[in-house]
Amino acid sequence: MSVLDYIDTDIFSSVYQNKLPSPKSHNIDAICKELFYAIKGKEEIFIYGDYDMDGFCAAKVWDEVLKSLYNVPVRHFTYKNRMHTVDPDLLTQVKNTRARIVLICDSGSGRADRELLSLLMLDKRKPIVIDHHTWEGNYWEDTKRFLAYNSFEEKESLDGFEVSGAYASLLVASRLCE
Repeated sequence: MSVLDYIDTDIFSSVYQNKLPSPKSHNIDAICKELFYAIKGKEEIFIYGDYDMDGFCAAKVWDEVLKSLYNVPVRHFTYKNRMHTVDPDLLTQVKNTRARIVLICDSGSGRADRELLSLLMLDKRKPIVIDHHTWEGNYWEDTKRFLAYNSFEEKESLDGFEVSGAYASLLVASRLCE
Protein backbone atom coordinates (compact mmCIF):
# COMPACT_ATOMS: atom_id res chain seq x y z
CA MET A 1 0.00 0.00 0.00
CA SER A 2 1.31 3.46 -0.87
CA VAL A 3 2.13 6.07 1.76
CA LEU A 4 -0.22 8.38 -0.15
CA ASP A 5 -3.14 6.18 0.93
CA TYR A 6 -2.52 7.27 4.52
CA ILE A 7 -2.07 11.00 4.09
CA ASP A 8 -5.39 12.65 4.87
CA THR A 9 -4.83 15.96 3.10
CA ASP A 10 -5.43 17.28 -0.39
CA ILE A 11 -2.11 19.11 -0.44
CA PHE A 12 -0.54 16.26 -2.39
CA SER A 13 -3.52 15.51 -4.63
CA SER A 14 -1.50 16.27 -7.75
CA VAL A 15 0.83 13.36 -6.97
CA TYR A 16 -1.99 10.89 -6.26
CA GLN A 17 -2.36 10.13 -9.96
CA ASN A 18 1.35 9.43 -10.41
CA LYS A 19 3.60 6.75 -9.07
CA LEU A 20 6.26 8.32 -6.92
CA PRO A 21 9.76 7.90 -8.27
CA SER A 22 12.09 5.82 -6.14
CA PRO A 23 15.41 7.59 -6.50
CA LYS A 24 18.49 5.48 -5.93
CA SER A 25 20.18 7.18 -3.01
CA HIS A 26 22.48 5.76 -0.38
CA ASN A 27 21.38 8.67 1.82
CA ILE A 28 17.68 7.76 1.59
CA ASP A 29 18.54 4.14 2.40
CA ALA A 30 20.58 5.20 5.46
CA ILE A 31 17.76 7.47 6.69
CA CYS A 32 15.18 4.70 6.28
CA LYS A 33 17.39 2.23 8.13
CA GLU A 34 17.73 4.62 11.09
CA LEU A 35 13.99 5.35 11.10
CA PHE A 36 13.20 1.63 10.87
CA TYR A 37 15.09 0.94 14.11
CA ALA A 38 13.48 3.92 15.84
CA ILE A 39 10.03 2.80 14.74
CA LYS A 40 10.70 -0.78 15.76
CA GLY A 41 11.72 0.48 19.22
CA LYS A 42 8.62 2.75 19.41
CA GLU A 43 10.96 5.69 20.01
CA GLU A 44 9.60 9.19 20.24
CA ILE A 45 10.61 11.20 17.15
CA PHE A 46 10.93 15.00 17.06
CA ILE A 47 9.80 16.76 13.87
CA TYR A 48 10.96 20.21 12.78
CA GLY A 49 9.52 21.74 9.61
CA ASP A 50 10.60 25.11 8.22
CA TYR A 51 8.22 27.94 9.03
CA ASP A 52 6.37 28.05 5.72
CA MET A 53 3.81 25.96 3.83
CA ASP A 54 6.47 23.68 2.35
CA GLY A 55 7.93 23.00 5.80
CA PHE A 56 4.44 22.48 7.24
CA CYS A 57 3.59 19.97 4.52
CA ALA A 58 6.89 18.13 4.98
CA ALA A 59 6.23 17.86 8.72
CA LYS A 60 2.66 16.72 7.98
CA VAL A 61 3.99 13.88 5.79
CA TRP A 62 6.10 12.60 8.68
CA ASP A 63 3.39 13.15 11.28
CA GLU A 64 0.95 11.07 9.24
CA VAL A 65 3.43 8.30 8.45
CA LEU A 66 4.83 7.97 11.95
CA LYS A 67 1.56 8.26 13.88
CA SER A 68 -0.92 6.66 11.49
CA LEU A 69 1.17 3.88 10.04
CA TYR A 70 3.55 3.06 12.82
CA ASN A 71 1.92 4.44 15.98
CA VAL A 72 5.16 6.16 16.98
CA PRO A 73 5.00 9.05 19.45
CA VAL A 74 5.78 12.32 17.69
CA ARG A 75 6.78 15.71 19.10
CA HIS A 76 6.68 18.92 17.06
CA PHE A 77 8.72 22.08 17.30
CA THR A 78 6.88 25.06 18.82
CA TYR A 79 7.66 28.23 16.88
CA LYS A 80 8.48 31.53 18.53
CA ASN A 81 9.98 33.28 15.49
CA ARG A 82 9.57 32.96 11.75
CA MET A 83 12.87 31.86 10.26
CA HIS A 84 14.07 30.01 7.17
CA THR A 85 16.99 28.43 8.94
CA VAL A 86 16.84 25.91 11.74
CA ASP A 87 15.68 27.77 14.84
CA PRO A 88 18.34 27.69 17.58
CA ASP A 89 15.55 26.94 20.09
CA LEU A 90 15.34 23.47 18.52
CA LEU A 91 18.13 22.22 20.78
CA THR A 92 16.33 23.39 23.93
CA GLN A 93 13.01 21.90 22.84
CA VAL A 94 14.58 18.57 21.87
CA LYS A 95 16.37 18.35 25.24
CA ASN A 96 12.95 18.40 26.92
CA THR A 97 11.92 15.20 25.12
CA ARG A 98 12.96 11.56 24.98
CA ALA A 99 13.46 11.86 21.21
CA ARG A 100 16.73 10.52 19.86
CA ILE A 101 15.75 11.11 16.22
CA VAL A 102 15.23 14.73 15.11
CA LEU A 103 13.71 15.06 11.61
CA ILE A 104 14.52 18.46 10.11
CA CYS A 105 12.39 19.14 7.03
CA ASP A 106 12.67 21.87 4.38
CA SER A 107 15.68 23.36 6.16
CA GLY A 108 19.11 22.37 7.41
CA SER A 109 21.25 23.02 4.33
CA GLY A 110 22.99 26.17 5.59
CA ARG A 111 26.37 26.27 7.33
CA ALA A 112 24.83 27.73 10.50
CA ASP A 113 22.26 24.92 10.46
CA ARG A 114 25.03 22.33 10.54
CA GLU A 115 26.50 23.93 13.67
CA LEU A 116 23.16 23.22 15.34
CA LEU A 117 23.22 19.66 13.96
CA SER A 118 26.61 19.19 15.60
CA LEU A 119 25.20 20.38 18.93
CA LEU A 120 22.32 17.91 18.59
CA MET A 121 24.82 15.11 17.98
CA LEU A 122 26.85 16.16 21.05
CA ASP A 123 23.60 15.80 23.01
CA LYS A 124 23.34 12.16 21.75
CA ARG A 125 20.58 13.01 19.26
CA LYS A 126 20.45 11.80 15.66
CA PRO A 127 19.49 14.68 13.32
CA ILE A 128 18.08 13.75 9.92
CA VAL A 129 17.87 16.54 7.33
CA ILE A 130 15.45 16.28 4.40
CA ASP A 131 15.67 19.40 2.28
CA HIS A 132 15.74 20.80 -1.24
CA HIS A 133 17.65 24.08 -0.90
CA THR A 134 21.17 24.62 -2.20
CA TRP A 135 23.62 22.97 0.19
CA GLU A 136 26.22 25.37 1.59
CA GLY A 137 29.45 23.39 1.60
CA ASN A 138 30.30 19.89 0.41
CA TYR A 139 27.11 17.81 0.60
CA TRP A 140 28.80 14.48 -0.05
CA GLU A 141 31.45 15.03 2.64
CA ASP A 142 28.90 16.35 5.14
CA THR A 143 26.64 13.33 4.69
CA LYS A 144 29.47 11.12 5.94
CA ARG A 145 28.97 12.79 9.35
CA PHE A 146 25.18 12.85 9.59
CA LEU A 147 22.07 11.68 7.76
CA ALA A 148 20.67 13.93 5.06
CA TYR A 149 18.77 13.74 1.80
CA ASN A 150 18.85 16.90 -0.26
CA SER A 151 16.83 16.52 -3.45
CA PHE A 152 18.56 19.52 -5.06
CA GLU A 153 22.01 18.03 -4.54
CA GLU A 154 20.80 14.59 -5.64
CA LYS A 155 18.58 15.79 -8.49
CA GLU A 156 20.35 13.51 -10.98
CA SER A 157 18.48 10.65 -9.27
CA LEU A 158 15.27 12.54 -10.11
CA ASP A 159 16.19 12.96 -13.78
CA GLY A 160 17.35 16.51 -13.09
CA PHE A 161 14.03 17.72 -11.67
CA GLU A 162 13.85 19.99 -8.66
CA VAL A 163 11.19 19.21 -6.09
CA SER A 164 9.87 20.88 -2.94
CA GLY A 165 10.92 20.01 0.59
CA ALA A 166 7.56 18.34 1.17
CA TYR A 167 7.97 16.22 -1.94
CA ALA A 168 11.48 15.26 -0.84
CA SER A 169 9.98 14.11 2.48
CA LEU A 170 7.32 12.21 0.59
CA LEU A 171 9.99 10.41 -1.45
CA VAL A 172 11.87 9.34 1.69
CA ALA A 173 8.67 8.36 3.51
CA SER A 174 7.54 6.34 0.52
CA ARG A 175 10.82 4.40 0.52
CA LEU A 176 10.46 3.79 4.26
CA CYS A 177 6.97 2.38 3.73
CA GLU A 178 8.18 0.04 0.99
